[in-house]
Amino acid sequence: MNKIRFGVIALSCVIALGCARQEDPADQAAMAAAAGDASVAAEPRPPAVIPKATIAPVNVRITLSPAAKARLESAKEEISIAAVYAGDPMESTMGQAGPSGMIDLGKNTQLLPGEGSVVFEEDVIDPKRLALTEGEVQLTINVTTAKKSGTENFLACPFYWDTLEAAGKETVEINCKLTSEVTSN
Repeated sequence: MNKIRFGVIALSCVIALGCARQEDPADQAAMAAAAGDASVAAEPRPPAVIPKATIAPVNVRITLSPAAKARLESAKEEISIAAVYAGDPMESTMGQAGPSGMIDLGKNTQLLPGEGSVVFEEDVIDPKRLALTEGEVQLTINVTTAKKSGTENFLACPFYWDTLEAAGKETVEINCKLTSEVTSN
C-alpha cells in the first residue's frame, strides 16, 4: 500500500512542478502569439554571422615516378596544372550556380617542363562572383600532360579538392605516375 501511495505522490509532484526543459524564446513567443497573448514579445534573433572566405596563394609541388619522368622527357611533353576556384552559393544566388551546383570564381592553368613547383596567386578569384557565395572557397587541382606533343594524357595524377583556406596553409603535394603504372597494379 505504501508503494502505491508513494507512486501517486511522486506522480503528483511531477505534474505540479512541470518539466524542467528550457524553451527557446522564439518558440515561447510563437506559442504566445498563437494563443493571442501579445504580452510575450519575441526577442529578435541576431542575423547569422558568416565568416569571410580565406583567400590565399597556393603552392603546388608536382613529383613524377621515374617512368613518368622518362616518358615526359622522351615525348618532349610538359605538365599542365589547372586550379579551379568555386564557392557555395547563398540561398539567394542558387540560380547563378553552374552545373556543379557551385558559383565559378576563376581558373588558372600553369605549365611545368617536368617535376617542380608552382604558385597559384589568388588574383584570379573574381570578387564580384565571390560576393555571391558563402563559406570557404573550394579549390580543385587537376594535373595532366599539356598535350603539346600529342592528344594522349599519359599521366595519372591524383585529383586534389579542399578549401582554399586549407590549401593555402601548406604545400599541396601531387605525385604522378604513368597511367600504365596505375592500371598494371
